[in-house]
Amino acid sequence: MNKEEFKNAIIDAVAEYLDNEEGYGDSAQLEIDPKSFAVEIVDADTDSDDKDYYMLMDMVKGSDINPGALEPDVETIENVVAEYFA
Repeated sequence: MNKEEFKNAIIDAVAEYLDNEEGYGDSAQLEIDPKSFAVEIVDADTDSDDKDYYMLMDMVKGSDINPGALEPDVETIENVVAEYFA
């Protein structure tokens, strides 16, 4: 997986979270496998030593177009991607 595909996978996961935020809850995490770059939304209780975790609420921002709505925070996501593709 290249850098752009990884970034898009995270954006897609954040968008999926926002589409069903109530189904996941505010404590949902983004789980990243640093070996395969697999991205998954998991419960806050999930914790595996060989995976990395990020709070999904830290990866959203208020929409500039739709006041009151949330959208993926691309700048924050790009910072996460940069941790894997230095």
